[in-house]
Amino acid sequence: MLAPEISALLDGLHPLEVRVLLAFGEVPSAAEAVLREASGLDASRLSMALGWLLTKEAVRIEHETVTRRASLAEAGERYAADLVPELRILEWLAVGERLTVADLRAGRGLEPDEVSGAVGALKSLGAIRIVEGGVLEAVPGADVAEFHALQRLIASVREAGSRVMGDPATADDDRLIEQFFKKRGKAKGIFRIDEE
Repeated sequence: MLAPEISALLDGLHPLEVRVLLAFGEVPSAAEAVLREASGLDASRLSMALGWLLTKEAVRIEHETVTRRASLAEAGERYAADLVPELRILEWLAVGERLTVADLRAGRGLEPDEVSGAVGALKSLGAIRIVEGGVLEAVPGADVAEFHALQRLIASVREAGSRVMGDPATADDDRLIEQFFKKRGKAKGIFRIDEE
């Protein structure tokens, strides 16, 4: 026979809480990923059920680590299919196209803020200059390696679906992700960072 407190606790459990408790099986502790797999719950429902169980003091956190995971935001998906705006502009100029900022904003598949940001970034690196008539001109020999690295990173994240951040071996990639990530409420961004 169960003690009255335990019986009352069991009677008051939500079905999600029951699934989480059953996911523990015979072990006294389990990682969140193990519970997610064993319970069949998605991350948000598992988190919600664990929060309820923590409040009821039916479970406790023994150890907590935060894993940051990067994935592509909407703009990142577009850039994976095409190129980042800076490289697209340089490609167009490399084949001899005569372009102005107005040309880029009209019918090139770039948003006005993407055009402004890309032209500004390329000008500050000395990769382009604006000549008579507002025409953009490529400057040979400019170091645009950062944009090529960004494009490779976008392709890599797209292929993997996401990537864990925080490995010292990929610190340069992490810096690029941080520089171009989508903050909550921010309209644009190449990457999304979630914490688990």
